[in-house]
Amino acid sequence: MMKYLRRSSQVHRSRWQNSVAKPRHAHRIVAKSLVENLAPTNNEQQVNRVPGNDPQEPSDATPNQSSGQPIHLGKPGANRQAAMVAFAVGGSAATAATYSVLSSADLPQLPGWLVWSPAYLLASTAAAAAVAKVILGDMFHITPHKGRLYMQVGVPSDGPPMQEGAVVVRPTGDVRGNGAFAVLPIPKGSYIVDYEGELLDWATFDQRFASGESDFVMALDSEVALDASGLVPLTATLSGVHLNHSRVRPNVVRYYDYAAQRIKFFASRDIFPGEELLYDYGRAYWRGREQMELP
Repeated sequence: MMKYLRRSSQVHRSRWQNSVAKPRHAHRIVAKSLVENLAPTNNEQQVNRVPGNDPQEPSDATPNQSSGQPIHLGKPGANRQAAMVAFAVGGSAATAATYSVLSSADLPQLPGWLVWSPAYLLASTAAAAAVAKVILGDMFHITPHKGRLYMQVGVPSDGPPMQEGAVVVRPTGDVRGNGAFAVLPIPKGSYIVDYEGELLDWATFDQRFASGESDFVMALDSEVALDASGLVPLTATLSGVHLNHSRVRPNVVRYYDYAAQRIKFFASRDIFPGEELLYDYGRAYWRGREQMELP
């Protein structure tokens, strides 16, 4: 099984797929000021973990990226203080003048369509989502979660469980190690298994994996992930960690149940005995190591 999480180049999140990217580190670069005695500016550069918009983790150091030595900043001088005072006075005067002109001017009234267009856009989006839900039913989901909206299309949220003993874990015979293979027919829409594991937040992940890399970890959302490392050798019992990747021939899809903090797998088509169960890890998972991806 080739399952691998890399915070640095991803996401990707390598295995922190789907969603939402979390920056690994935010390096603060203190640049020298272009004007003598004025305060320098901080330019912040971040490297994303997986895909991506999440909390940043700025480091305490502010090294000079070219020399590796910190830049020592002196106390502000008289010129800088005078410039700051002049900027404040000038800004206040400009603000007062702008307010006076706008409050006395006879400005044209905005067209009604322009005033109400944001409301129309919001209403039309909600209507489109409602229509999609009616048409697609349980294959369309919009879920609010931790201040975000997550959309899942073409994935069921529930289904009848597959027959007991329908899947076994055994060696694939190639570099992937073990895989999950059907020994009984699995009808389309059947619930197969969860991606089980220990629930980790980012802080725990960083403490556990100081290198920023880990096998068999899958992100649940932008804040937590499931570490299934302990289930890998337990091949007598099927777990989501035993499912391998395929972009061109997947027969399994995953559904994120954010409220229950679960990731569930379902058959996307009828699966026949002898077939390996495969799902698409996502393009972000292979970013930077595309040559390792098997079809």
